[in-house]
Amino acid sequence: MVNQKIIVTTDDLVYSQLLQDLLADEGYSDVLCVAHAAAYQVARYQQPAVLLLDVHGAQPASDWELLDKLWGDPDTAYIPVIVCSTMRLSAWQSRQWARDMPCDYLEKPFQLDDLLGRIAALLRQPGANAVGQGG
Repeated sequence: MVNQKIIVTTDDLVYSQLLQDLLADEGYSDVLCVAHAAAYQVARYQQPAVLLLDVHGAQPASDWELLDKLWGDPDTAYIPVIVCSTMRLSAWQSRQWARDMPCDYLEKPFQLDDLLGRIAALLRQPGANAVGQGG
């Protein structure tokens, strides 16, 4: 069974609704938007194919903690993450786990086609969309 569930984690309600609507228009009907505080538990339970993480410029430390939790848990470590941020790419690349873990980076503002292309690429990766992969 193919899993195309996408979780969008952000505390910005307008951004989450916009992404949910845009993704639904592109055929991704299983999109769940959650606040940062609930993202780890929801991802652990829902086992999405892709997680979109909106990194806050004002408080990125909590976002990095979320990534540490996800990738430190064998049930969620395989979930690919697309980090969407206004942070410079060089700052992102300087983090060791950005090179070692299943993640991609998209600098805001971004084009919808860029986001869709990255989601599609992650969904095509072997094993990335198998339901129940994490155990």
